[in-house]
Amino acid sequence: MRPRDLGGGRAGFGERPARLRGGVAVLEACWMVLLDEDGGGVRALAFWFPQDTPAHAPLEHYLTNIDRIEAAIGFDLFPELPDPAEAVLEAQTAPRAW
Repeated sequence: MRPRDLGGGRAGFGERPARLRGGVAVLEACWMVLLDEDGGGVRALAFWFPQDTPAHAPLEHYLTNIDRIEAAIGFDLFPELPDPAEAVLEAQTAPRAW
């Protein structure tokens, strides 16, 4: 997958993207990352939503880690974090949505 547009949490088009009637390629997924700084600590939620995600699906089914999202989009989301803190934060998958 090659990312085409990072704005708005878009993923790439994949090798053979689905196309709308007008020929517009459909992105394979959307993503969302939330950071919360509270009491001197930082926690994160990362979600990866494939295009076939049902409208009322539980959010917990789509939790992932920031490393996976960064690998898919080809972009470092938190380059200003110190590397040791970034490595720990980005590798964790939250057990549930807050």
